[in-house]
Amino acid sequence: MKLFKHKQSGKLVEVIAEEWGVVKFSSQGGGFLHRMKREAFETAFVAAVFDGYCAGKVGAEFLPDDLMFDCFSNGQRWNGWGMPYFTLENGLRLAALKASDLVYDAEGDRFVFRVDDSDPESDEVYPATMITTASGETVKAYPIGAGSWCWDAVEGVQ
Repeated sequence: MKLFKHKQSGKLVEVIAEEWGVVKFSSQGGGFLHRMKREAFETAFVAAVFDGYCAGKVGAEFLPDDLMFDCFSNGQRWNGWGMPYFTLENGLRLAALKASDLVYDAEGDRFVFRVDDSDPESDEVYPATMITTASGETVKAYPIGAGSWCWDAVEGVQ
């Protein structure tokens, strides 16, 4: 999968194929398949480069009263939804809201989302990950729900 960024809007797209001088692409993470002549595509898009994670805020419909959480994001999306990374502190705040569904496993240094209590293999696991911010700082963060939950686009991050 090759990611490209629209020069004006900053929207990310992924190229699916190129045949006979026509580029086939969709929004990053999936969606409607678009077609564009290669020359026009190269005029409108550049290869996406992720220079690190930026601080931002993210919300979701499942959170109470438009509550927003501090997070980090490099702008990538899944099906159009944000893919935030959270500090341990904010992950624990989120776990407190999600009650027994989201727990922190201190021994494994990871968050576990219980999808189905009767089937532990269906659990979603979000391990600690070292990310590098745009300013070069290394931060331990957790990709809670990144790539599976419907997080709003991260505010403050293109």
